[in-house]
Amino acid sequence: MANRQLSPTLSASYGRFKNVLFEPSGVEASEITNTMDYFQVKESLNYIPTEDHDIVGGIAAIAYLAGDELLTGYRGNPFIAPKKTGKSSGIELAVFVNDDLRLNENISVSAGLRYVQYYHLGPDTTFRYVPGLTRSVSTITDTAIYSGFKFIKGFAGLEPRISIRINLKANQSVKLSYNRMRQYIHLISNTTAPTPIDLWQVSTEFSPPQIADNYSAGYFLNLKDNLWESSVEVFYKKMDNLVEYKDFPTLFRNSHLETELLSGHGRAYGAELYIRRLKGRWTGWLSYTYSLTEVMVSSPIEGESINAGEWFPSNYNKPHNLNLVLNKSMRRQSAFSLIFSFNTGRPFTAIESSYIAGGTVVPVFSERNKYKIPNYFRMDLSFTIGNIINKLEDSLVFSVYNLLGRDNAYSLFYQRPGTNFFIPKPYKLSVLGTALPSLTYNFKF
Repeated sequence: MANRQLSPTLSASYGRFKNVLFEPSGVEASEITNTMDYFQVKESLNYIPTEDHDIVGGIAAIAYLAGDELLTGYRGNPFIAPKKTGKSSGIELAVFVNDDLRLNENISVSAGLRYVQYYHLGPDTTFRYVPGLTRSVSTITDTAIYSGFKFIKGFAGLEPRISIRINLKANQSVKLSYNRMRQYIHLISNTTAPTPIDLWQVSTEFSPPQIADNYSAGYFLNLKDNLWESSVEVFYKKMDNLVEYKDFPTLFRNSHLETELLSGHGRAYGAELYIRRLKGRWTGWLSYTYSLTEVMVSSPIEGESINAGEWFPSNYNKPHNLNLVLNKSMRRQSAFSLIFSFNTGRPFTAIESSYIAGGTVVPVFSERNKYKIPNYFRMDLSFTIGNIINKLEDSLVFSVYNLLGRDNAYSLFYQRPGTNFFIPKPYKLSVLGTALPSLTYNFKF
């Protein structure tokens, strides 16, 4: 048939993640560098038997190649001897197929399946620990050294997905969806620092791939001849093998990082309300999301449970999130814009009291993520003047970021305030805690 077509696509991509943690002063002035290279090659084949039927299948390979973690002197500080710590690498191989089918004018279905095989690769050094005891340097029983690109540990699994869209009327529809995802690379964050530093860790025997099952349902409604569009969606996510941390973990320059990590379960659920005006002098949108994200880490092994094995807020739990964007079009292609953002402050673990033992101040911390930093609130304003020079397509944009000069908290951290004080006190770190104006000129020719 004339409308059938078969088209292959080959794609390749490369990326690099890099972070640097540095101590800028003193004899200990140093910097720690982490890198992770990412290579992906994918071959897909698209087959369209009819205009209402679209099938895509293919294969993909992803390599996660970690560089050594390097410790060097900051700006050539000679008092720091260079050191390096090997990091783990991995490879992900996948085959996939997806089928988009319009059954009739009112029902569309999209279904897919992906099978993934993952391997933790050498070169690497792995450790064995005493069964039934918490993993630590003192419980190591054996060491194995693997050469380059040697397969160390494998994981495999299916990732199904399906979504159904049902048109109730010309301006109303319902969408239901489910999908399972497996993630073979973990984000490890040093959240105890005022400005957290992140590094990536591939899945290993002690850090299995994270698995998430996502469920959602939504109702969509357009009003007044598509002048307004609106939706209400609810969602639930179940997660396994989440990475959490023991108290006061050492995450950098650690050749046995699994002694600082714990594995937990997670859940996230909530609802989102969205409304948008598409036409007229005034346009914009409003969205409000209420959601909860919680984690549970429970183990019969002493020292490997958090908050007595009960659910607690995750680091990203911010229940209320409100965003408002208003745009007003004016003459000569000019426009006025106002952006309003509000969200609940993220959780943190606070010092609730302290005591002195042998001349040393010992802080007593709360349960994990029991408290929250202050709520976040910001308003931005911009005004655009168009057609300044007749023969150019140009504009002049004046904007003010954080119009009200809110000193929003980025994080909270503890320090001793001086030599005469022993008990740590909380301090707020703010980023751009003032109004920031800018002027931009744009043109095309």
